[in-house]
Amino acid sequence: MSKNGFHRVSRSRVLRVAGAAVLVVAVLTVPAAGAAAAASGCDVSVLPVPAGTFRSGVTAGDPTGRYLVGDAAVSVEGQTALVSLLWRGGRLVDFRTPYPEPVLVDVNSAGTVVGNSFTDSRSTAFRFQDGRFSTLSGLNTGDGSVAVAVNGRGDVLGYSVEPSLDQHIVVWPAHRPRSPRELVAPVGLNAVDIDDDGTALGSAFGAQANTYLWAPGGTARQVRGPSGGTDVLAVAIQGGWIGGIDNYTGSSDVVAWRVRGGPVNTAPDEIVYTVNGHGDLGLQGAIDRRRGGLITVPGLGGPTGVTVLSDHGLAAGFANDGTQVHAVTWRGC
Repeated sequence: MSKNGFHRVSRSRVLRVAGAAVLVVAVLTVPAAGAAAAASGCDVSVLPVPAGTFRSGVTAGDPTGRYLVGDAAVSVEGQTALVSLLWRGGRLVDFRTPYPEPVLVDVNSAGTVVGNSFTDSRSTAFRFQDGRFSTLSGLNTGDGSVAVAVNGRGDVLGYSVEPSLDQHIVVWPAHRPRSPRELVAPVGLNAVDIDDDGTALGSAFGAQANTYLWAPGGTARQVRGPSGGTDVLAVAIQGGWIGGIDNYTGSSDVVAWRVRGGPVNTAPDEIVYTVNGHGDLGLQGAIDRRRGGLITVPGLGGPTGVTVLSDHGLAAGFANDGTQVHAVTWRGC
């Protein structure tokens, strides 16, 4: 296995501006063996999807679990289309945007949705808030834009993209969405997530992993993992908890740790997707509760992945039934 853990992180957003797509990767591999116990009363439910769907999954959600976004591969008259989906309270929402080729990437607990539209190899980020759509412009005239994540108050993390395809990590503040603020970053750093207080998270892959944090209104600082080293790869931040992989341990532990120090949650699993505001981790085939241990989530006969982990007991992601991958939720785990 690669020491930097790149192939083990399945929640990573892969940016392809020129290729006109922003994808959330879901690695469907056999779950690693472990000492996880199945939770009594932990139930899996398949989410509703459009007719003709043959693959679907949940890619993001808000901390309450009420809102979820995802995508589906749909067969229409012999053609395959990739469509973005929005669920509210477990029900599929007829969510139509005025933009071509929309891809939804995140949603917050107020129902603010962010996504990206693609036309002529150019990406434009958009936001849906209070019943209205608006686009998020780049730093300069002519720049494209890409949204990555939205926090509880409506700040959006993403990129401003020059015509040359050079990228700058930016935040569109909730109260000034027309005035993106650049987050100065080391070369090669990728925007990852933004916490409700405005703390932004970025990670880079290389000979070793690197993770950086921007405090609200502050400059970037390199993050140290629980081991004290900087070879850490973060995949999510919520409620002051970072979830990711600490490579300094020698075994590339999956961990959740506090931004400002304190408790640590370590999971004996090889793929991490997300973290919630309690320090629980969403994994391949399991949830690691900081105060409850590793819990196997039921599937549909094949691999599963917990890509969304709310603060209120609901989890969501994907489950493979052996022939098809389904968008699912779990309760009572």
